[in-house]
Amino acid sequence: MAKKDVYSIVSGAGWIASFTGLLVEELKELGVSAEDIHKLGKPTKEGRALVRVCAEKIAESVKGVQSEFPVTIDYDQSLTDMIAAGHYDRSNSDITIEHFLIKGKGKAERRLQLIHFGKAISTDSVLDELEKQGLRPAEIEELLAFGVAYPNKQREFPIICLGSVWADPGGGRSVPCLGRSGSGRGLFLDWLGGGWLGGCRFLVVRK
Repeated sequence: MAKKDVYSIVSGAGWIASFTGLLVEELKELGVSAEDIHKLGKPTKEGRALVRVCAEKIAESVKGVQSEFPVTIDYDQSLTDMIAAGHYDRSNSDITIEHFLIKGKGKAERRLQLIHFGKAISTDSVLDELEKQGLRPAEIEELLAFGVAYPNKQREFPIICLGSVWADPGGGRSVPCLGRSGSGRGLFLDWLGGGWLGGCRFLVVRK
């Protein structure tokens, strides 16, 4: 069947009604409230953002886009060694063993995920949503292992690590993140108090 004909079918009222009905049934089974389901159909920024999240999840499944990212963390490495293994073009000089404590021994396997909310969001709202989903924010050793295993992901979007926080002498609180540095890659610190832009992804682990 030609692509144009397929698009005509999926734009038809019958197909849309069938798809919507199935989606609502699945959302109910997952415990989504009627109020939140109703938001999906509203032509608002919030409704659009929720639809975008749904679309990304479906695209991950249909297109085989990776939704989990296995990594191996070597706790026998120092933080300095973990950073060096990432071959970053820039690294914030305050990301040090004095500011970020690494706990653990030997090697550990993790299956990391990237969460995208599709809108500007506060740190508190991110943490609340992760708690609802049974997730925790990644810690710095998990972020660094991700940077080694998937070096080009940070060229696509900023990757935020909310599980490790440094309080500077002035009282400001910052977290490590991966992002672009010109055409290269960087390991940065970002201030917690300013909230996060819609393009950010948050590195998380299921509890």
